[in-house]
Amino acid sequence: MKKTLIYSDERKYEVLIAERQKFAKELNQGLKMLKELPFVEENQTPGYDDLKDPVSWWNNRILEAIQPKKVKGFSPNPRQQALGYSVEYDKHIQDINSFPWSAIDMVEFDNGTFHVTEAIEEKVRKEASTFGTPEQAKVFSDLEKTLDSLNAFCDRFVSLKADLNAIAASIHCKVIQLEDRSHKIVPDYRRLLLIMERGSANS
Repeated sequence: MKKTLIYSDERKYEVLIAERQKFAKELNQGLKMLKELPFVEENQTPGYDDLKDPVSWWNNRILEAIQPKKVKGFSPNPRQQALGYSVEYDKHIQDINSFPWSAIDMVEFDNGTFHVTEAIEEKVRKEASTFGTPEQAKVFSDLEKTLDSLNAFCDRFVSLKADLNAIAASIHCKVIQLEDRSHKIVPDYRRLLLIMERGSANS
């Protein structure tokens, strides 16, 4: 059954987008750092799969550049090879690991650069949204109209936030603070959907 948009959490969307933009910026800085490491030639740029394990990528560049003699039953150690050329291997490894490489799937990698694309924005928008059946959407639409009247009443007659919280909790809603520092009762969409799915408002 096709799901209907019930609620889009703008605050959550802004937080998630800001997080991904931060990841893209840091990953681009990390990519620049990788290209400037010792033993990396100017035309050697790591690809998407390489960036899932950038330490291994650099280790391979070290061995390619030095080309140590092959000894049967012995695998060359990139660290020892780099140290032999007075390269601060451990420090460079720390630098590599300081970047959020595990987040590469959360942004787009295209033409050697990380971006937050429209496709990523759309995906994040879905993450920040709540969906339900058309019937559930109708329930929430009616609830939002009811809360408009309830909030108008509370603005006049409820002065304590604790009382406002109690009212909201009794109908499975929550209280949020607005930009003008006033408070408003809004649906707790996820909680109410869970109750609907369980089939009982007394759960």
